[in-house]
Amino acid sequence: MKVGGKIALNSVALWVPEGREQIPESSCGPELPGYGLPVLRLTALPVAEIAPPEMAVLAAQSCLKQANADAADVSMLIHAFTYHQGHDAWPAAHYIADQIGATSDTVPLMLQQFCNGGLAALDIATKSLLADPDAGPVLITTADRFCPPGWHRWEKGRPGGFGDGATAALVTRSGGDLDVITLLSIAHAAAPESERSFRGDREFTPAPMWNRTSIDSPSIANMAEGGGAPAGTTEALEAVMAMRQGPRRCLEQALADAGLDVADPRIRHVVLPRIDQVLMDVMYGGVFDDLVHAEILVFGTETGHLGPGDAVANLIDLREGGYLRPGEIVVLVTVGAGWSWSTAVFEAGSGWPL
Repeated sequence: MKVGGKIALNSVALWVPEGREQIPESSCGPELPGYGLPVLRLTALPVAEIAPPEMAVLAAQSCLKQANADAADVSMLIHAFTYHQGHDAWPAAHYIADQIGATSDTVPLMLQQFCNGGLAALDIATKSLLADPDAGPVLITTADRFCPPGWHRWEKGRPGGFGDGATAALVTRSGGDLDVITLLSIAHAAAPESERSFRGDREFTPAPMWNRTSIDSPSIANMAEGGGAPAGTTEALEAVMAMRQGPRRCLEQALADAGLDVADPRIRHVVLPRIDQVLMDVMYGGVFDDLVHAEILVFGTETGHLGPGDAVANLIDLREGGYLRPGEIVVLVTVGAGWSWSTAVFEAGSGWPL
């Protein structure tokens, strides 16, 4: 989608709990051969004692305060998530809207798009603001708690994993000199034929966790363990090919929509999702080789993978680490279950950093 800097993120926030769970022995696997990409090495993950919507409220309040914005002016609240939100069949987005002081004019939406949900929500927010000149700011929240017994937060045999936490971003129309960072384009790609890599051969069930005791994070390593096509089969190879082609298609579309050439020196960084090394290498190895001026970064050594929160958390690390100057461009990439990919191109504004 061609955005051209008409949409801005003038406030972003991250909330993570203080509690930490140390890496278990079962996740201390050997180093794996890679494609020269940075590796996310974890020793501990943040562990929350409160429910995801409660975390989202804290991130949202911080985000609004940072922007000096009133929740009553928010036209839409989009809550993106991966896993259980604390109650069954419950509109968590309505809870978040109520807790931050939103009004009946705010439309709360829930988006279970898994790990590219943050950028999928940004796409919806962008289209809403561009289509309706009377719409107020859109607040995006993400939050997950990857806790037992339902979710196994650590990867098997390697130090990757899912951390608890929440993010928030206030999406507005571009305001010129006040802009912190503007959106130039956002693109998506998908391989819906690969959904079996998450479902496996299990039958459809009438209730959550009906035929399993826990969820392991889906990856190449556990596709053959009841989570997808057996390793070495044509179906498995096709899934791997899709995982390599999707990110490239997504990147090419995002750059084209932003009107950028791969050799543009303003493209300073590509920031990868905070995912397991195997998935990182399989999906993104070689994808960014043509971006000669861009440094490839991976953040999250203190958080691990935050599900749909990776994109906003990465913007915060860019800001706090002083990685961008006004006028420079960053490419954020995320991946979600199914498989699907999202890529967003941002330009730092004159108000960067906060």
